[in-house]
Amino acid sequence: MSDISFEQLYGDDKNHALSLVLFWANDFLYGFGIPENAGVDVLKAQQMIEDLPLKAKFPAYGGFEQASPFKKAAYFYVLLHTTNPFVTSLSKEHVGDEIGKFKHNVASLVGFSIVKNCLHRATLKKKGGDGKASALVNPIAVSKHFMIDLIEASDGIRPETNFRSFALLFEALAYEANPGVCYAKKF
Repeated sequence: MSDISFEQLYGDDKNHALSLVLFWANDFLYGFGIPENAGVDVLKAQQMIEDLPLKAKFPAYGGFEQASPFKKAAYFYVLLHTTNPFVTSLSKEHVGDEIGKFKHNVASLVGFSIVKNCLHRATLKKKGGDGKASALVNPIAVSKHFMIDLIEASDGIRPETNFRSFALLFEALAYEANPGVCYAKKF
């Protein structure tokens, strides 16, 4: 799979963002034996990309430029589930009984793989810090048990009600993988 970033997903070139998501999803699904273009409704995927807020309208204080990579990851992940452009789900034969029972498992698995890639090497600037950006040098990773719970928790999510909760989840995962960049624990 090629590289993908938040700047590309939320950029002004919506066609480029759409092509990245389609290539990513096709590669992902191809790995499970789904033929190219068989698992994605391109019009729904295009609508999802159109619904990604432009940088100036990103729903975080200071817009896209000030938003943490976790908020960018969460908004994309949740919107992907809201739109769910995937016309197929992976069967129990592909992913086992626990994951195969969820009809939205492709949105969760593809979404998580894009989030993981975008967060890896993303930079963040801590408020009140020295002004230096810190890179998330280690990728996030979860256990199969966690992934099953994530897929279950992702059923029916919507940006207006779930985006901030998923931002906290992705932040916790990134700080677990990159303990040197997290804020000091005070509570």
